Amino acid sequence: MDANTGDEAINRFQSAPEVPSVTIITANDHGGGVWADPFFPGSTDPLPAMDEQHTMRLAFANDVVNNGVPPRRIKYYVLGAGSFREAAIWPPQGVEYAHFNLDRAGTLTRSVPGDGKDIYHVDFTATTGKHNRWYQFTRASYGDRRRHDLKLLTYDTPPFIEDAELAGWPVVVLQMSAATSDPAVFAYLEDVAPDGTVTYITEGQLRAINRKIADRDALPYDAGPVPHSFKRADALPVVPGEKFSLAFKLYSVAALIKKGHRIRLAIGGADIDTFRRLSHAPERFEVYRGGSEMSRLNLPLRPWR
Repeated sequence: MDANTGDEAINRFQSAPEVPSVTIITANDHGGGVWADPFFPGSTDPLPAMDEQHTMRLAFANDVVNNGVPPRRIKYYVLGAGSFREAAIWPPQGVEYAHFNLDRAGTLTRSVPGDGKDIYHVDFTATTGKHNRWYQFTRASYGDRRRHDLKLLTYDTPPFIEDAELAGWPVVVLQMSAATSDPAVFAYLEDVAPDGTVTYITEGQLRAINRKIADRDALPYDAGPVPHSFKRADALPVVPGEKFSLAFKLYSVAALIKKGHRIRLAIGGADIDTFRRLSHAPERFEVYRGGSEMSRLNLPLRPWR
């Protein structure tokens, strides 16, 4: 819940296999002193406690000096579970991508959907507030997102039939068009409880001109799935009204998705309190469903054990 720090820690872990590393990812704020799991909005005591964090750092250094290189591992916090797990790789062993296709009536389906499209007039007042992961030195606090989602284009999975662990990089793939030549696409992954409460899990955003998928070997580090170089030379123009394909990862996350809960993909074109608007013209997205290249959400999942 501190900007994109957790994701970059994983990138470093993946990109430097020769470096001794125990990577610990919490749900704390930037300084590590405030807990910010959105599933526990009333709790703020850090996990681990500050004293324990210091002890863990010293124990790692002592282990390297006196006992040799410890096994490389990632110790990660699971949102909604209140606990940590460990993995030697990322995503963890046993995680597989489940593909959910965008379908009619704001649904996500594992089946092949019929052809169609959804029209979204971008609401430039959409926001994640001023207490989110991007505002350093404040506790990320998203609250119930259902009111905010009224300003976004949303798609929900069916209720999960068993508890599941979401662990890794969710990936959004859209076949779409835009009314302007420089659109930005924002995507939010959320948990929808049976009572309708909507809880933020993670997000991602991409300026559409940066949509070209990069050659992994040409990048200086492992950027995870569907990498982008963000180089000026790789920019791809957007022709207003013309269909294009856009794929990007959301920031890496681990979360417990409970039985009976749904996962929601919420799509927007702005976050007024955090990101500068690229164009001051009205924006309209057309998101296409079905077809040979389906718009979809790829979720890294495994059963909860």
